[in-house]
Amino acid sequence: MSLIPLGFEGESLIAVVVGGGKVGARRALSLSNAGACVTVIAPDISEALEAAPRLSIHRREYAGPDDIASANLVVAATNSRD
Repeated sequence: MSLIPLGFEGESLIAVVVGGGKVGARRALSLSNAGACVTVIAPDISEALEAAPRLSIHRREYAGPDDIASANLVVAATNSRD
């Protein structure tokens, strides 16, 4: 696997993480710790996300482009291909 290193100034990010499992939690917490404004969208939310401060959590399925309209970074952290 090839990796592409990207650098972002965390405080300027508005991020949406779709997925509330282990991978989604790692991504959301990393972004939040860097100062990003993070929204998590998932029907099931891990305990790590439940306990995290400063996250906006929406317990539901991803609904489409309106969910990510204001984001400048979107992370798909789900095993659903839809």
